[in-house]
Amino acid sequence: AEYMGREKLLNEFGELKQKLHQEVEQKVQALEEEHQALLADQEEIRKQLERDYLDKTNMMKERLEEECKAKAESIKQEMGRAKENEKEYRAKIEELELQKESRMKEFENTVKKLKEESELKCEQLKKKLENCLLYTSDAADE
Repeated sequence: AEYMGREKLLNEFGELKQKLHQEVEQKVQALEEEHQALLADQEEIRKQLERDYLDKTNMMKERLEEECKAKAESIKQEMGRAKENEKEYRAKIEELELQKESRMKEFENTVKKLKEESELKCEQLKKKLENCLLYTSDAADE
């Protein structure tokens, strides 16, 4: 009977050991599956973060490109206005040059006219002086 009791205890111990071994195996398996699930979640989170990063950088890139386009357009318009202003200034300068030339010719003509008038008056005064000298010379002779 003692042998049978011992045999029974050994069988129960073997069953318990096997049961415990199975439970440990199941827990190890469950932990392994949980670990794989966590790795998969980690990979999914990494991919999502990468997508978010790319989305943000693309949005920033697009915004910067839009700002650059707007700035380029603004500069282009400014250059257009500067060219228009340059044309206006060149036309004004040309107009002023023509006015200057016209006034210089006017001035030269006035100087020429005054010179001619003064030469004519000098000639007239010279003749009057000669007449006076002739008259005084004739008067002195008499």
